[in-house]
Amino acid sequence: MTPRKKVKKKKTVRRVKRKKRKIKALKPRTYYTLNKECDFFNELKTLLLKITPQEFEKLTTRISSLGGVKLAVASGIFIGRKDSPADLLIVARRINQTKLTAFMRTLGIETGKELNYSVMTENEFKYRKGMFDKFLRIILESPHIKLINKLGYLGRG
Repeated sequence: MTPRKKVKKKKTVRRVKRKKRKIKALKPRTYYTLNKECDFFNELKTLLLKITPQEFEKLTTRISSLGGVKLAVASGIFIGRKDSPADLLIVARRINQTKLTAFMRTLGIETGKELNYSVMTENEFKYRKGMFDKFLRIILESPHIKLINKLGYLGRG
């Protein structure tokens, strides 16, 4: 009886067509895939996808550079939860839309996923929180990480 392999190794070679019908072979790349039937699949997945505190510090710095950010909450993909309605919640006085769009585009490329995010003003946040808005309740009552907290919000997370 042979033991089950936990990680499979694959090699591929990409070929690129160039002008004048020349084909140039590129260096072979090695890719690894995780066997989903492995006993430790969830633990290995969590280990591989875990974001370090240093990366959260970099993310905090990048978010604060958007200007006027009062609250930034990371959820969803950043903490390994698929059921969150938003991966990032930003509450700001004023925010530069051009910088925000560029930031979210690069963040999506870095994570390899399309990110769901929500941006609202401080007044809208307070109103929706006071009205027990379902969207905010789901984000703020489920596990999350506060990256920036200038509002003094002390909720769960």
